[in-house]
Amino acid sequence: MRARARLRVIGFIVSSGAAIALTAMLAAQGTGAAATEARITALVAAGRAAEPATLELAREAVARRAADPPLARAVALHLLGDVLAARGEFATAVRRHEEGLALRRRAAGPSNPAVADSLERLVMPLIRSERLADALGQARTACRIRRQGGPGTALAHCLFLLGSAERYSGNYAAALAALDDAEQSAGAPLDRQPLKAALLQVRGDVRMLQGNAVA
Repeated sequence: MRARARLRVIGFIVSSGAAIALTAMLAAQGTGAAATEARITALVAAGRAAEPATLELAREAVARRAADPPLARAVALHLLGDVLAARGEFATAVRRHEEGLALRRRAAGPSNPAVADSLERLVMPLIRSERLADALGQARTACRIRRQGGPGTALAHCLFLLGSAERYSGNYAAALAALDDAEQSAGAPLDRQPLKAALLQVRGDVRMLQGNAVA
């Protein structure tokens, strides 16, 4: 139960940044694809991803983007992946995220921050699918991309995911190192973000597990 609770916290952290950025779009009450995606983001952030209406909306967003450029299609696919993951449909979520990742790699190149975002979205569904080696690989690649942009919140979120992947893989020392790096990378702004509480929770979890392993 404790591990599942941590995973739920991490899932919230992954989506919260996008939710803050997109929820403002709801004020326009638009009916286009972007407005649909904003509604989905707000519903996920509000904990309503498991509702059938949210899933239907996410599928509608993908359909609306079918003829759009690759980067726009990728946004809709990732939102559908987020909804599926929140519903516990992890294998299907991974497939949608992989489709979005492939579109972004082809359109933007392998080192674009959008590719890092795609990789980050894959980490938790992969962990929940017990594909731990894949989760670690995606997290490490994402963090290499994020480091090119220097310290900041984006790198901190990525390192937090890496630490979480290391934790669930049983690599406790590596997990603590990644979590410490995440805190240092974010700096003072971390104190004003939900990531701070989640980081402290996961770090405490890892130290407890590390102690049990030594004992």
